Amino acid sequence: PATGACCASDGSCSVQTQADCSASGGVYQGDDTACNSGVVCDDLGQYDWLVDDDLLDAPNADFTSIQQAVDAASDGDVILVYPGTYTSTSEWVVRFENKSVTVRSAFGSDVTFIDAEDERAFTLFGGSSSSELIGFTFIGGNVNNAPYIPVNLAPSLIVFHSNGSSSISDSVISGVTNPEGNTPGYALGSDRTAIVYFQSGSPSSMSRCEFKDSFLYEGYFVWTSYQDSFLIDCVFENVHSEIGGNDGTPLGAMFYGVSSALKIESSQLINCSAPSFAQGQVQISSAGLFQNVLTDGNWFTGSVELVENTTYCGNVPPFPLGDLGSGNIDCTPDLGACCVSGECL
Repeated sequence: PATGACCASDGSCSVQTQADCSASGGVYQGDDTACNSGVVCDDLGQYDWLVDDDLLDAPNADFTSIQQAVDAASDGDVILVYPGTYTSTSEWVVRFENKSVTVRSAFGSDVTFIDAEDERAFTLFGGSSSSELIGFTFIGGNVNNAPYIPVNLAPSLIVFHSNGSSSISDSVISGVTNPEGNTPGYALGSDRTAIVYFQSGSPSSMSRCEFKDSFLYEGYFVWTSYQDSFLIDCVFENVHSEIGGNDGTPLGAMFYGVSSALKIESSQLINCSAPSFAQGQVQISSAGLFQNVLTDGNWFTGSVELVENTTYCGNVPPFPLGDLGSGNIDCTPDLGACCVSGECL
């Protein structure tokens, strides 16, 4: 029989038949592949459960859905997800309820998708969960169809609502909409919604994530409550909210921190728009604000605790708080075409 490279869960590689590879718990890389010829098993790392949506990349996978693997996993387990498009028939594509596990794509966000199909939300970290989700592209998100959570939470596509610290990293959130403008359990125009909602017992974060090409009628980009949350090395590009989010104020904002700070670190906001930038408590450091439009002309309502080491230009109206902290750079004192693709010229 034909043989090929077989990647074991510890990252080692050996040449075996597909049957022997599957029997040993390895991942068969294809007939006639070699361990020293383009097959890099180390990238897979160690894992406890293997997921493949169609069983074509990994015929010996344990499950075909991410949720099945999460339900079967124990705290501390690593779930490795092969390329494909993953969805569900429930309210959430992936729900971490009282589970502390790592779900990681094998080959990154370019080929591994979490699809809400315009019918459900992406993911919920709930209960006592302290989980990690790494390397996915989130598509098909319609906030109008995010589930209503009857505990004063904003209906959102990604919800951090656990007693632990959870995170999403190295991921893309693309094409989010809410064309009807209302959200479950709230009246039209209530604006109580967001793409991402943080309300955890311990600090949670999103890092190295890209939000792009999303158009909301109403709602925040990110909302945090009662515990500091972090956006680290993230990019928001071409994300828009027509009337923004408001939680009892007339100004619709992109970002909101209530009874806690939303800390935006080493991140960029490029060609985005909403009536205002931030409501509540926000900290900005080592960031870039380029060519954004605030349709009501307001940058902040509430307390801006810190702006430092941040570069800004081409915004309408011009960014007004460069003297709030140190190390801030205004590319051009006069409004003009001063930056392209997040770089000052």
